[in-house]
Amino acid sequence: MGRLIDSLAEILQNVSSQLPDCTSLRAGSNPECSESTSAAARNYWAAVRKGTSAMSTSTPTNSSNQQPAAGFAMPKNLFGFGPIAVAAAGVLGFISVFLPQITIEMSDFSITTMESTTETELIGYFTEGAAGEGVLLLIAFVLAIALGAVAILKQAKELTLAAAGAGIVVGLFALLRSINIMSSADELAFLADGGPAFGAYLMLFAALVLIAGGVLCVVGASKLPSMLNKQAPGATVA
Repeated sequence: MGRLIDSLAEILQNVSSQLPDCTSLRAGSNPECSESTSAAARNYWAAVRKGTSAMSTSTPTNSSNQQPAAGFAMPKNLFGFGPIAVAAAGVLGFISVFLPQITIEMSDFSITTMESTTETELIGYFTEGAAGEGVLLLIAFVLAIALGAVAILKQAKELTLAAAGAGIVVGLFALLRSINIMSSADELAFLADGGPAFGAYLMLFAALVLIAGGVLCVVGASKLPSMLNKQAPGATVA
């Protein structure tokens, strides 16, 4: 705004220097004075329009020198949701580790009371010495959450590819564990009533979303700027 005011002031000064001295003349007494004033006014408005147009286009934009954007921005296409899917699925998978994976119902008939009772047992990753696999799954899901969140906050090709790798690898690992849990539940069904619990289904869903998010990250990373192509200060782009 300051540059625009200075430019207009300079134009006014140049135009006023071209005007004849008409202060001592009555209106209409000097045709040359009135014609010169009209011509100067037309030149003034033409100069103002030209100066305003020049000011509006004087700041060039350089789209080829974009740096990785920091902070969350709403994705513009489907592939931009890849890191969000990886982080969200990681949270679901993390929760599923603490939920029951297998449900077993055992019936017991008492001869003395002539009554049958049913007991329900819930088996998870942190019951009966299975904490090792549970801890490993927790670490894997935390890794997926962290890399997905970093890729969301700083949109760069390398970070998005890292989130893609975490999503695919952790997703495949969780998928294999879910299939193994469901197979074990089917084998136990021959001995007692039961089957996969809600935790197994939630982990299966999280694994599939992780893999899909990783694939979206791979495709979307090709459209993001790289962290390695930073332009040196003062360098010009042709």
